[in-house]
Amino acid sequence: MIKRTFTSALVAVALSSCQSNNAEKDKEAENAAIPKTKVYDVRDVNFLTPEQRTARYGEGWEKNPAIVRHIKPDVAVEVDMTNSREISLQYEKQFALHVKADNPEGYGSVSIKNKWVKVGDTVTIKANNDDNATFHEWVGDIEGAEVTGDTISIKMDRPRNIAAAFLSNNVKFNIDSKFGKPEGSGTYERGSKVAWSVASPVALSENERMVAREKSGSAVLNDNHNITLEWEHEFLVQSTSNGNGSVESPAGWLAHGEEITLMATPKDDQFEFVKWEGITEELAQTNPVTITVDGAVNAKAIFLKKEFNLNVNSEHGEITGAGAHARGSEVTWAVSSPTEDIKGTRFIAVPATGTVTIDSDKEVNVNWVEQVLVKVIKKSGDGQELLGTYWLNKGDSVDNITVPVKDGESFFWAGDIQTANVEDSEVDIVADKPKTVIADFNPKPNTLTIKSNEGEVVSESKNEYYSHQKAKNNIPGTIYNSPAERNVLDVAPLKEQIQEHDKLALTHIEAPDMLEKGHAKIDFTEYMGWKNCIRMASKELEIIISPDVGRVIYMGTPGGKENTLWLNEDLAGQSFSRGEALNQWNDVGGSRVWVAPVELNHMLLKREFPPAYEFDGAPAAELTASLGKVILTSRSNADFGCAIERTFEVKHNQLIVSSKLLAQEGKIGHNFSVGPATFTEFQRPTSVTLGKSIFEEMHPTGYVVFNGELAEPAEQENSVTFAVPKPSDEGWKVGTHAAELHMDYPGYSITANALVTPGEEVCEQNTNFQVTSPEESIDYLEISHIGSMTQLNQAKISTVTWTFNKK
Repeated sequence: MIKRTFTSALVAVALSSCQSNNAEKDKEAENAAIPKTKVYDVRDVNFLTPEQRTARYGEGWEKNPAIVRHIKPDVAVEVDMTNSREISLQYEKQFALHVKADNPEGYGSVSIKNKWVKVGDTVTIKANNDDNATFHEWVGDIEGAEVTGDTISIKMDRPRNIAAAFLSNNVKFNIDSKFGKPEGSGTYERGSKVAWSVASPVALSENERMVAREKSGSAVLNDNHNITLEWEHEFLVQSTSNGNGSVESPAGWLAHGEEITLMATPKDDQFEFVKWEGITEELAQTNPVTITVDGAVNAKAIFLKKEFNLNVNSEHGEITGAGAHARGSEVTWAVSSPTEDIKGTRFIAVPATGTVTIDSDKEVNVNWVEQVLVKVIKKSGDGQELLGTYWLNKGDSVDNITVPVKDGESFFWAGDIQTANVEDSEVDIVADKPKTVIADFNPKPNTLTIKSNEGEVVSESKNEYYSHQKAKNNIPGTIYNSPAERNVLDVAPLKEQIQEHDKLALTHIEAPDMLEKGHAKIDFTEYMGWKNCIRMASKELEIIISPDVGRVIYMGTPGGKENTLWLNEDLAGQSFSRGEALNQWNDVGGSRVWVAPVELNHMLLKREFPPAYEFDGAPAAELTASLGKVILTSRSNADFGCAIERTFEVKHNQLIVSSKLLAQEGKIGHNFSVGPATFTEFQRPTSVTLGKSIFEEMHPTGYVVFNGELAEPAEQENSVTFAVPKPSDEGWKVGTHAAELHMDYPGYSITANALVTPGEEVCEQNTNFQVTSPEESIDYLEISHIGSMTQLNQAKISTVTWTFNKK
């Protein structure tokens, strides 16, 4: 049985951005507390004076046996002093002889090492060839020496520094080139004749290239040899017109700094040259024009008509000013505004007039604003009196509408106002349609009766209302006579009875009988021994969720034939008790969700691993299935003070997963920033592409390597691609903070898209996507996504869209 244990390669997260900084500081403190290793190079200690040894190794070096054993020892004597004594010391004067083999590559050798030699002695030294180098000559302090080929005899009448110079048998040929990929560089036998070449030209862009002055050649290599290729800069020169004339000019690839002349000619008398596009502004109206090629040239000659048309488009009103006008003239156009009043509605042009410079065919689209009429009427025993009218832009409001009131009078507001304002002295209204506001100084009660076609009264017990009041009733849409019999309301006849100031609305929107096009069908199934699984299947994609383990256990082609997820077959079909889960983490594979950061396990669960049983291991608390969506809710963990809810939706070839933490009211015992973290174990792909991080200052390469080693990625403008190595016991992990992650397989590909927001707080060194290869030779790759970190009472929804594409 495969049993997973926690490693840093699985998840390594920080408590929050602040706590992450603290964790980094703690790590730095740990590193600072580790003693630094001192490095001693004692090969030349015998040639250092005591003062030089102190300068290099510090005080007390003479107590270090690693140093002292490379120095000629002192002599300790003990003298009998019964009588006076005189001791004579005899010292031999020596000179230092330093000998070395001199070759840039370190080839060749000499017969003796550096040594101290008695003054006046003669030393013989031999230079030794090897397979890589041949002795060339002796150099250094060789004055007075006897040289015979590769052997030198020298009298030590002074300190000597001598070197045997060796020539490498092989020499290097290097081609320096700022552009292209030269061929011919390498290591050759001395004296070889080598041919070289470089592909030329080299495109820098569609309009710019470099051309080598020499594209090939040869060299005789008597020594290391280096050549530097020179390149000339060329730009693409193009010239066109807007179709109303022609251009004469050189064209093609021209050298940087070359001068060219362009000539523009109109096609007939109706047109004239106006300007050049694509050249400097100061020369834009010069014709012919001479320019220097200091960049790509894409000159376009603009020829314009001598007259242009002004077209005024308007849905309403009469138009003036439209038609043909001379180029350069200033023309004023206008439309008649406002329109006529039609049942309290009219339109007004904004603006109704304007001035246009005619430098091309022009088109003006007149913007019209809808206005509605608001009337204020006083109603009394003497009849009705119009107090005022207001034309308002639809959606605007009128504030503080009031009417004059004499002593002893009172009134109610009626008509198109909010019922809650009927007894106020002033009212505000929104002009969302034509309205009549009535100040009723003589209100009388009215009666409302609602009956069904069976004669049954269906209304509130109250049926008398003043004109300023609204009669509100909930009319049953269905009346059940028995479990097998009901009456369903036909809304159409009711709508026909609705008058201008009435309102009718359904209390809720009834769920459709049919799925939207592309939505997955949902049913229950059994998969690999797990019962009570829920399946969501469209024509392109199927997923299976096991509430018994709270994980997605299948994602792939419909019919359960090609699972992109990795599953632990040893644990297939099993579910676990709390005791089993706390004893060991049973990783069944698939896709799971935790609360990030997992370091909270230390603080809240008092352990590093396994995770909270309620989040990973326990059967889900609730599973809600509806048309198009499935909601899976974990059990609540008292230490974290929350549960985790995931909503799944399958459309065509996409799986949309939204995760959020459900705070338990009154049960939050911490103030840590937390967020949902989804971990999905996929079959191992051939490559993974990460979008580059939006946090350039934190991830200058576009991504971060948490641990392990990977081959250098292929870098694109906005992404990097890693080749995925075969499984091994050497785990690795990379991450980024980007909107997209892509995995490629021989027969399909999978893309994950998530919303990224600059400034959002996530853990894992502020990376939202991570790719982990386990520290076990198992054929899967774990993709994790960390949602935004917030306080529990401000929990955000984290959404990831997975797209499955067959090849």
